[in-house]
Amino acid sequence: ERGQVLSGAGRGADLHQTMTLPFEDALRGGEHAVVVTRQARCAICSGTGALDGGESRCVQCQGSGTLRSARGHMVFTRSCETCDGQGRIVAQTCRACAGVGLAPRHQVVTVTTPPGLEPGARVAVPGSGHAGARGGPAGDLYVTVDVADHPILRRVGRDLHVTVPIAVHEAGLGGDIEAQARVFLGALS
Repeated sequence: ERGQVLSGAGRGADLHQTMTLPFEDALRGGEHAVVVTRQARCAICSGTGALDGGESRCVQCQGSGTLRSARGHMVFTRSCETCDGQGRIVAQTCRACAGVGLAPRHQVVTVTTPPGLEPGARVAVPGSGHAGARGGPAGDLYVTVDVADHPILRRVGRDLHVTVPIAVHEAGLGGDIEAQARVFLGALS
């Protein structure tokens, strides 16, 4: 999201999401789509909260955003209450976002997971969090990944354990079991 960074701009809040991956996808890694609802810049006012030409310089603080007062030899500086320290006053507020400059938006974000992802791992997607106020940079998206159970495989640390169903007579008398495995190179390294 590009736009002009205005005075009083602040970084957007981080967004936290959870997704569940099938066991095999967690081993292989790859790209996965996640739908998030985030605060994005208002399309009408480009995140300023004001319509075009709707801002003017604050007459109270002369556009500085601060007021100075003196008591004896001491000079005090405080934020201007008239413009909330912005130095500008919105004359015509954007109706679409009620002057906030942000609007909720559903968005599909691609999350790239590394091979061998452990349950509970957290993956960061920079710049995909909530948009910043008054044109500030967006926060980050943090996705906590849950891994679904597999019917016969389970992970124990860096090892894969397999549960092989056998018949009662094989358990009592013994026997040979033929197993085939596909190795996921680098999945558990």
